[in-house]
Amino acid sequence: MAGISYTTLVTQIRNYTEVDSNVFTTDQLENIILNAQYRIMRDLPIDADRKQQTGNLVTGQETINSPGGSLFIRGIQVYDSTSATTGANTYLEKKDVTASFGNQSACTTAGHTWEATTSKCYQDIDNTYQADFKTTWLDFEQPGISKFLKRFLAIWSGGKNMNVTLNWFRDYNVTPTSANFTLDPTTGGVNYLWGQGKYGNAKYATAFQPTEYKVSMSKAAKVVRLQIIQTVSGFKASLQNISIWAKQGKIR
Repeated sequence: MAGISYTTLVTQIRNYTEVDSNVFTTDQLENIILNAQYRIMRDLPIDADRKQQTGNLVTGQETINSPGGSLFIRGIQVYDSTSATTGANTYLEKKDVTASFGNQSACTTAGHTWEATTSKCYQDIDNTYQADFKTTWLDFEQPGISKFLKRFLAIWSGGKNMNVTLNWFRDYNVTPTSANFTLDPTTGGVNYLWGQGKYGNAKYATAFQPTEYKVSMSKAAKVVRLQIIQTVSGFKASLQNISIWAKQGKIR
């Protein structure tokens, strides 16, 4: 099948669902298409999209750069050595153990995760690490109007048992208001589509579905800055979308 343009794809989606742009707006369709693209990138990895980078941890520095263009991290390996990537090391997310468990049956029997798209067996690692994300100051394109912050909504894919702290800073104040929650995604997918798979045992591998999380916010501000502090614990996570519900206040 030949490739289609973005305009044609939008038209086909609206035609299939029998609605027009008043129901499926451009913003809504762009979000659906973008989430589909991210899902394809995660579930159908190819070697051309994989990147690897080596960096050095610095005392007192909480961040390290990821490879340019990265959408998600498949694994992080930390070495004790300060000069070489050899010797004692620890995986922070998951370890490729395909050499020891080379098929789905052996992998799942050992309690590991079989990735059908790449025929890889991964061992989940319980080591935790912190990943922080902070926005710029946001005025919602209304810099002169106060906003009463009501609710924070975000969609994460994966991230089972990941503890999250949401901080929001108001009007350039350095002291935030905070809320804490834990990611608890539901499992989606089935091992068999129509009984025995046509090629191999499984048609679709079980995966954690993208899940929406809601957090109540409070107080008012003209500009807001968000900080998300994530404690990753053995399961990869991808933040897909953020929305803030706010009530318009007076001009001041």
